[in-house]
Order: sequence, then structure tokens, then C-alpha cells
Amino acid sequence: EIMVAEGSRVAHMWRDPAKPKTALKYAIPTDHVRRNRLRASQAWLGPWAEKVRSFPEFEDFREGGRLEVGSLANVEHFQKQLGCRGFDWYLERFQDLYMGTGRLPSATFHLRERSTGLCLQLEPSTSAGSDTSDAKFVLAPCIAGMELQRIHGANAISGGEGCCSGFKVWDWDQCLAVYETGGPLNADACEGGGDVPAQRIRLVEGALVWEDRGACVAPPVPQGGDAFGTASEAKKAVLRVGCRARVEDDAASGGFRVVIPSEDNEGSKLCLSSPAAGSAEEAHDQAMRFRPCEAAPHASIFVRTLSRGDGRHQIAAPFGLCLDAASGQGLLTYMCHPAELADPNQLFAAIDGEPFRWNASALGSHQDWCVDVEGSDGEEVAFAPCTTQDEVASATASGQFPQAATDAEQAHRKAPKLGQGFERRAVAGGSSGADGGVFELREVVPSGGGAAAASGAAPRCLGFGIRRGETLPLVAACDGSAQQRWRYRPSAGKGAVGGHLGVAGEDFCIDASGGKPTLFSCIYDEDFLSQRFLLRGNGWIEAPRYWADNGRRKLPARCLDSRPLEAVRLAAMDCDAAKEAGVVWEQLWAETPLETRLFQEAKSRGDTVV
Repeated sequence: EIMVAEGSRVAHMWRDPAKPKTALKYAIPTDHVRRNRLRASQAWLGPWAEKVRSFPEFEDFREGGRLEVGSLANVEHFQKQLGCRGFDWYLERFQDLYMGTGRLPSATFHLRERSTGLCLQLEPSTSAGSDTSDAKFVLAPCIAGMELQRIHGANAISGGEGCCSGFKVWDWDQCLAVYETGGPLNADACEGGGDVPAQRIRLVEGALVWEDRGACVAPPVPQGGDAFGTASEAKKAVLRVGCRARVEDDAASGGFRVVIPSEDNEGSKLCLSSPAAGSAEEAHDQAMRFRPCEAAPHASIFVRTLSRGDGRHQIAAPFGLCLDAASGQGLLTYMCHPAELADPNQLFAAIDGEPFRWNASALGSHQDWCVDVEGSDGEEVAFAPCTTQDEVASATASGQFPQAATDAEQAHRKAPKLGQGFERRAVAGGSSGADGGVFELREVVPSGGGAAAASGAAPRCLGFGIRRGETLPLVAACDGSAQQRWRYRPSAGKGAVGGHLGVAGEDFCIDASGGKPTLFSCIYDEDFLSQRFLLRGNGWIEAPRYWADNGRRKLPARCLDSRPLEAVRLAAMDCDAAKEAGVVWEQLWAETPLETRLFQEAKSRGDTVV
């Protein structure tokens, strides 16, 4: 039972830099904090400690790891002496909290949208601290067993009718939420009690229905014949000095396009295009990309509006937004600033037959910058979920998905998606790199790799360069330069995982602590996790699961990707329109999670004592 001691008080002192009395007088090593937490779990949760051990901050305590829990004999002695009940009794006692809100889910599953062949996926926050405002839900290739795609019912039904009135991501405190018809699908902290209308979303006959307004969650419906092509056909638009892209006036619309000869398809063109979105909210603050012109006839039309009288105009994009140079960091669709501001970020010269220019004098440039497709001087590498080519192909295949999830070790032996495979090639007399020799990392373009394989372009290698003041990994044509030479130093210490991937002859290593890969000074401390990488046999360069702040912040396993797929955002729209567009949601790969299996096994045994 839970008892209250009459007259007792629990005090908590907040540490305030302005009050010396609250300053920390001693330091507690992170290893000790983790050990204490796991000892408490091991002592009082019994078999459920296996669930606690599954979280990334406790991986050092696995068998053969560098840390140990230690003996719990003293705790076990008093548990037996006092006849302490097991954790299954606690769960049963408070089943309204655990079963009634979905914290002990009957099943987890993927939610696949049939018309796209893609699955619902959480893109977690990469911000430090507790801020998760940049987390969001997207559609992505279905990856069996991927934690960010494992969904289950959550939140109580109002009126005490049990679970579930919404959906959340397993092991993450992120629930689906919608606030207005036409608005995006948000990732919010789960409310649990079922009292927040935004999180009342149910799967009803293939429709993901937001019950408060009767709207349905769906990917954007293309406008004006836009198909956007496949995600891998989209190429990022950048601002630079000297461009091949040219403005082409469109007499039919009174606007213009920005076009560039396609690098992949001889004779065809790529057009600057607005993001694949269904509303202004989805398209706002999103990067512009070049796509095959025939795939985006509506999204590639832009209109000259406010004139500055010097040949520069504010440029209108779809959804009532404007083009914005983001201080030279890249071209975005953004809310239109008032004319009286004359914001230089939203003023461009669009003259038929000439480059699409932006005045970069505010950045100290004596030349105008223009819009081009990223690639000729190196493309930035991104982090993306580690994906096989089979999983990408399944999104467009007409056949059925396999009924069982693919084992992670099997995935490591399968061909990676285009952009995630890198072959180690020894240089300067070095080895393959496993023992620290010098090597290059060449992008693997498999036979049948589509336009990338058919283009006959020079092979590309992983290197690095400066972008916006940061040192970032880039892929560019292999040239044998020092900027494309790497070394790998396996992590030392008991139970260590992965190793450091650094620039040969330099003190720079790839770092995974943020939302994108960067290069920082190499740090070889055994508890510094953000520079650990696994060089998988299939070519993946994988950043294992990462945690910080005693587990309050975590990131899933990710791979370097030179050709990342463009995420498909989701929004709430009219259910009839969604049905007409062929939007159908279905559950895939349902399984009983560990914590629920443990509860069921305990009940079948009749366990009552620790």
C-alpha cells in the first residue's frame, strides 16, 4: 500500500547561480548516477529491469560491458524478510494508469499509408535539453524493427472507458496531435488522460481520423498535376557565385521558372520547386529543391511581385509564401515580409534568360549570388535512418510486405539504400582501415541504381569542407586529395562499441551529437559517445544510439546518407478528399512489446512476491 506519514514534508532545493548556498558542493559522476538508477530498477522491478536495460544509457551494463550493477544481496534479504510484493502487483494495482493510458500497450505496430507505401515515422528533436518543439511526424520507407516507427494506442478515453483515444511512439513520449484542419501533424508530449482534443486520433476503417473536427491525417495531395517525382530525384537548391540555372518566363501563367539541365537525364531539365506540401503551414520555412520539371508543373511557377525599381522583386511562391535567401544559407519558402521592410533576403533579380540572382553584399560579397543545384563543389551529407535498398523498393512495389520483421543483423548484410553505402579503399599503402590505415570512402552506386548509375558520372568520395562557418562532411568527385583520406581508430576499453572516424593526418573526427554530421576535434574519452561510429560490412557508416544528460536526451541509430530521401509531411484534411486521393492507413508488423510480455508471464505464473 502507499502510506502517508502525517506531518511529513518533502523539500526540493533548486540550484540558483545567484544564491551561493544552493551551489553544488560535490560532483556525482554520470556512471554512478546510472549505476544507482539501474540498481534501484534491478532491486524493485524484478524482470522489468530487462526493459530498463534496453535503453541506450544502460548499454555499458550489458554482459561484457565496462560497468556492473554489483551485488544486491542486502536488498534481496530484506525483501524476503518483509514479504515485498512484485512489480506485477503494482501494475495490477494501478492498471488505470498503466493499461488505461497505453503505457503497457497490448501491441506495437507500424502505421503504413498504402497509397505511398510509406510508414509513419517520428523525427525526434535534436535540440539540447528538454525542448522537443522541433520534433515532427513524417512518412518514410518502412523499416522493420525501427524504434521511431513503432506505434501503439495511447491516452485514456474520456469518461473512464479505458484505452485508447490516440497514438504514441513506443518508448518515446511523443503523441500524434492536430490543432486545425489544414494544419500539420505534430509530435507533442503525450497527455495521457485523454483530455486534450488535439491528441484524439483514431484509426477508423483505414482512415486516421482526428475526432475533434472530423478531419483525416494524410500526405499532401499534389496540386495542378504536381507529382514531385520520387524523393531521390529532388536536389537541394543552394546560393553560390556562378550558376547554370536560368530564368525562363512562362507566358501562360505570367510567372517564370528557374531551370537547369539535368545531370542525370540527358535532354530534360530540372526546375526549382516549392516543397511537397499541402498547406502554407507545411511549406513555411522549408528548403527549395530542384525536381524534374514535368513532376512539378504547379510548384515550379513563381511570380514577380513588389518591385524595388532596381530590377529586384519580391517573389511569390505557392501557398501565399515568398522566396527567402535566409542570409545566404539556402533558398526557403517563407512568410512574405511587408514591402516597407525591403528585406534584402526576399529581393531577387529574375530576368528571362539570366541566372536567378540575390544581392549578397550584406555578407561582404562584391558579386551577386545565384541559385544553383548543389553538387558541383560537393554536397552535404545528412543523417538518416539506416535503410536497405529492399526497404526503399518496398515503398513502390505492388507486392505484400513480409509478415515478420527483419532481424537487425540480417539488415547489416543487405545492400544499403543509394547514398548510404560507402566502400573503403586503401590508399598510400594503407590497409582497409580496420587497423587504422589510411583509406578513402567511395560512394557505392549499385547496378540498377537508376539515374545515378546510368549517368556515367565520376565516382564520389566522402570528404569535408567549410559550409556557413562549419566543417562538414561532403561528397564530391573522387580526386585523391588529403580532404578525402580517412582513418578509423577502434574504441578502446572493456565492451567498447564502434570507433572514431577521423581525417587522416588531422585531429578532426565526425561527430553525431546534433541533427547533422559535423567535424570536431577528436575526443577519445570512453564516455564521450557522439564520435562513435560503426563501419558496417554492407557499407553503412552508422552512428549507434546516442544519449546525453543522464538519458534525458537520446537519438536513435543513424547512418551517413549522401542522397537522403525527402521526408513527406502530413496534415489534417477533409476526409472525403483524403479518401478520393486513395489514402488508406493499415497496421504492419504487430508484436507484443517486452514490458507487456513480462506482465502476461507474471500473471500466468501468479507471481506476487519479489
